[in-house]
Amino acid sequence: MPKEVAAKANPELVEQKIEPSIEELISRRAYELYEQRGCAHGNHVEDWLQAEAEVKAQFTAKDDTAQK
Repeated sequence: MPKEVAAKANPELVEQKIEPSIEELISRRAYELYEQRGCAHGNHVEDWLQAEAEVKAQFTAKDDTAQK
């Protein structure tokens, strides 16, 4: 649905910003890693695990900073 149609149907939908889930962030990062390797197949598990570690580290760093 285009933004214009959504705005007419429900203006609050256009203003609302939805944060991506942790799984979505991991998925995006894993895909970036896949692309960086030249889109070579066969390393999806390693890409996912690396992406998961990186994303979780980012959240941990944000939590540590917020608690100080």
